[in-house]
Amino acid sequence: MAGIWIFSEKVEIAKRLITLGTELRQALGQPLRVFCFEAKTGLEYIDCGADEGMILREYLGYTVSYSQSIIQLALREEPAVILLDDTLRGRDLAMALAVRLPMRLVHDALQAGFDGKDLLVKRKVDGGGMVLTGRQSLPAIITLAVDAYPAAADTERAGRLIHMPLNSGGRTPLMLPGLMLGVLSDE
Repeated sequence: MAGIWIFSEKVEIAKRLITLGTELRQALGQPLRVFCFEAKTGLEYIDCGADEGMILREYLGYTVSYSQSIIQLALREEPAVILLDDTLRGRDLAMALAVRLPMRLVHDALQAGFDGKDLLVKRKVDGGGMVLTGRQSLPAIITLAVDAYPAAADTERAGRLIHMPLNSGGRTPLMLPGLMLGVLSDE
């Protein structure tokens, strides 16, 4: 397996996910990769603890535009864990990834850790009235509550930025939430 991956469209939430990501990196001995839309943000994530900032090309602000790029990369590199924020966009991307990747999906996590064999994931159940800690085998996709972890502190670190292409095969679905309108061609 090839690392811990993080995605959030919001910088402050991504920094919170980096806090957990650095813990998992230490426990799993795998690199931490954070996806972003600008080089400046990628450098900020590296300063917070990421090993790599993966710069995505966003198209129309819809998840479908970059989910294919992440899916294609994940099929090649097989990440151990993908962490996303538990927002509407984060859940949308988590579902798109779970459908295409051989990874288990856990929503609504409050905390996650690694015990040497499995992920231990604490999440709300029964409408939020109870908290349950369960085991989750790797690889896994986890959406975490946006306030589950404190933001990672900025420090000077070395890392690398990688520009990712928009992987649409020359065709980008034109979508509105829940409705496909047509296809735009790059030709």
